[in-house]
Amino acid sequence: MTREFTSLCNSRLAPHGVAAFNFYSRGRSFRQQCSHRKLAFDNLDFFNSGDRALLMSNVIVLGRLDPSSEEETLQKAVAAQARYKFRFDVSKLVTERRMPVPKAQKGDVLTDDFGRGRCPRCPWPPLSAREVARTRVPPAVRPAPVDLRRRA
Repeated sequence: MTREFTSLCNSRLAPHGVAAFNFYSRGRSFRQQCSHRKLAFDNLDFFNSGDRALLMSNVIVLGRLDPSSEEETLQKAVAAQARYKFRFDVSKLVTERRMPVPKAQKGDVLTDDFGRGRCPRCPWPPLSAREVARTRVPPAVRPAPVDLRRRA
């Protein structure tokens, strides 16, 4: 996922919205994804979804628009568990699986313009001006935010 995609996710969230991302926790790709999320979201939470001893465990990253302390997050998880009666206790997962936010990494930032002809290892020649004009997609009209919460 590129920096522009992550910023677009942030811009499309409803007020008080949260975006969830799922990554493998090892390697260069994880560092890149962390740096992209930090560029787009001021408030991030990281949760380990599996056994930390595994080489390729998943990490769930929540990017929020609003700041929330660990205590507030736990209170929200307890309230959500009581209301929706999830199969797994969300409040327990929040306390046991929380990870510290990784420090700033020097991962490469992937951008949408890192395409044909701009990649050092890319075998294709750069696009001509005519090809670029043909492939440009007009910007999408921003839809109204959608409230996905359950109605009581």
